[in-house]
Amino acid sequence: MSQTDNRNFQWFESNRTVNSLTGMRVDGGNIRGVFPCAVDFKYPISCFVGANGSGKSTLLALAACAFHGVPGFIPLGRNNWHYTFKDFFIFTRNESGLASIEMTNTIRESTADKKRAYRKKPSGKWQDYSRRAPKRVVFFGINRIVPASENSISRHRRDNMQTITIDPTIKTKLLEYLQTIFQKVYTDITFAESFTATKKSFLFSVKRDTTDYSGFNMGAGESSVMYMLYQMLTAGNGAMMVIDEIELGLHQLAQRKFIDVLKEICREKQIQIICSTHSEIILNALPPAARFLVESDGQTTKFLTDITPAFAFGKLAGQNSGELKIFVEDDVAKTIVENILTAQTRRRVNIFDIGSHTTVVNQMAANLRQGDENILVFLDGDQNASVTTHINNALNETTSGRGLLSQEAQRLKDLITNRLCFLPGTIPPEKHIADTISSYTDEQLEILTNTLGCQTPSELKTMLNSARLQPDPHNIFYDLAQQLAMTKDSVLAPCIQCYKTNSPHETANISTRVTAALNSLA
Repeated sequence: MSQTDNRNFQWFESNRTVNSLTGMRVDGGNIRGVFPCAVDFKYPISCFVGANGSGKSTLLALAACAFHGVPGFIPLGRNNWHYTFKDFFIFTRNESGLASIEMTNTIRESTADKKRAYRKKPSGKWQDYSRRAPKRVVFFGINRIVPASENSISRHRRDNMQTITIDPTIKTKLLEYLQTIFQKVYTDITFAESFTATKKSFLFSVKRDTTDYSGFNMGAGESSVMYMLYQMLTAGNGAMMVIDEIELGLHQLAQRKFIDVLKEICREKQIQIICSTHSEIILNALPPAARFLVESDGQTTKFLTDITPAFAFGKLAGQNSGELKIFVEDDVAKTIVENILTAQTRRRVNIFDIGSHTTVVNQMAANLRQGDENILVFLDGDQNASVTTHINNALNETTSGRGLLSQEAQRLKDLITNRLCFLPGTIPPEKHIADTISSYTDEQLEILTNTLGCQTPSELKTMLNSARLQPDPHNIFYDLAQQLAMTKDSVLAPCIQCYKTNSPHETANISTRVTAALNSLA
């Protein structure tokens, strides 16, 4: 996740557009594997990640059905201008279908958020669709990557398609975005449609360098991106795009560039995007507030928010081996703990950078509820002042609805108190370490000076003091790395080693707490 991204995360929170979807809630029933749950959207691009069958596609369908559409705007390839539940939930005679469903969508209106409830009785229909708020909505399913050459309608009607004039401003933007995503020079793009009484098809053609080719001869990812970008640019301001498996057909660089383009479109056209992914590249390109790990155990559906991509995909891969699991907030905290522990101890633990302090505490509680007590938590030092709050929150999440005896509740509280630790200092760890290192003598800084390639300790201190002026502590080592023409990770590790060597009284607690937790394991 780039520093530029970090500086742009907040714009949506204070500039949410009227008619944006700010929340979805399922209060009753079971909608194709999604059980009662609630999710809030705080960023213009929201992304679900989860195991197969966790409910990601169902959640996207529910989002697409949150609005009624706008007459006159019909998504490409469709005959209807709005989506209904029958578009997504299709059952055979032997399946029970949907029954006793209660749902609530939260829509941003001009003065406040408004809740709109929908119900389906066991033998009845959904409530009147026209009650939904109007909004241009486009759903992009995985069939978007089926090549035109494999689409029978496109093949049969390829010579009878009608060319549609693309607005020059939109065409310019399309060509610019395509060049950004695929790193190729596009000089022209055309669009054609074919209509029958019941079927529609469309085809893009482009000129790249000196070559002209149509959708019959372009890659599935390239064609899919053209389709999605065209719809976004022609849907008008304030539309909503729902995209299943957003990374389909795109290599890693194209995935990152695609998200960059989508962020720009969201800012310029106030578009909201709700998607799913199986790509760590996609999740890493989005802010923590935009990431939702969906978990389902066949009875409940839960969302883990503010997660790191490493944690999400490590969990999906089942990488939970090791005697002790250590949960920390971010990659900096993980690097601190890794560099302070000995190699022998590191081989016995797994360290997971999970996300915000709230998410870390909730994950601790989730493990305890499942009977997994082989965990240790290190929150950033600036959270130490709220230790009582964190203990109580973890206890409440662990014991809620379980009806535990007071002795067991007290045992869990004692365990949480013992396993909830803090990194050194009372301020963000980046600033604490940078401030501490800047106070060292030239002799103490000699090894670090040589490691980072500085001429003198004074030169290193000058760079470090400049980096410490960053208003956001998370950017301190990124700034120092920029000055040194190195990566942040290459700078952070030796700085932590210097801190460990010269301030052992501060770092010893980390090793002590980990060793004690390992010794207490059954």
